[in-house]
Amino acid sequence: DVSGSITNLQDPILNIIAKIDGNLKDIESITNEMKDIKMKGPVFVCMTVKGKMKNPSFFGEYNVRNAYINGIGLAKPITNFNIKGTIHGDAARIDKCSGNIGRSDFSFNGHISNFKQPVIQINNKSKTIDLDELIPKSEGHKKEKAKPVPIMIQGKTRINTLTGLDMVFKNVNTNFTYEKGIIDIRNCIADAFDGKVKFDFYHNANNPEPYSITTNMTSISSKKILKRFLKFENLEGRLTGVSNFDGRGLSQKEVISNLTASGNLTVKNGAFKNF
Repeated sequence: DVSGSITNLQDPILNIIAKIDGNLKDIESITNEMKDIKMKGPVFVCMTVKGKMKNPSFFGEYNVRNAYINGIGLAKPITNFNIKGTIHGDAARIDKCSGNIGRSDFSFNGHISNFKQPVIQINNKSKTIDLDELIPKSEGHKKEKAKPVPIMIQGKTRINTLTGLDMVFKNVNTNFTYEKGIIDIRNCIADAFDGKVKFDFYHNANNPEPYSITTNMTSISSKKILKRFLKFENLEGRLTGVSNFDGRGLSQKEVISNLTASGNLTVKNGAFKNF
């Protein structure tokens, strides 16, 4: 639906309002980079174009409701996706965006710049994030993978409960970047293993091994963390220190076989039990 006027045909001046009421499915293959992405859900856009045809200005609003998106480098699709905001030129404001990835949820606001290679800056709040439903599992056999969508998402997030890889973190606050299948978490602070942890985590879903984790632990349970990573639960006490890990895989078997670690750790009130 298009309405408006064009004046001064020698040097046209536009005053046009365009309304689009469609479906995300109509644009899922709009570029070669998006050909592996599957989307559906109603989308509404109302745009105003004003000014000279040589250099017009664009502004308006957009709204997507209850959408489905799959094929962007995550282990599970995004469902119940809702977003609304405004557009001005080559940038957009996100007033509210929410959805689910499996049992994980997100709700954020922010802004988008450079629509050709989008950069999305957000502030997110989540009740639950399950890493097992975000990070694709590496397959023993080779298979053609969908190309991650060419966008960068960066910002801050607060998570009540972060689970995955047989671990549970509470009250998580972190900075993060997601770009073309690469997850880079920086300055993450959380409650875990009955203590406080601060860590950085880097994971490349396109070439998932090796990963790297840098940790700073304060008075955590020696038994719980050693049981999780090394299947060793005979050391009681409180563990404090800095450590760096590089490895292949995060199951107990893979950790024991492939983990390389360095750092300085102190155990207080330590005691071996049933050893």
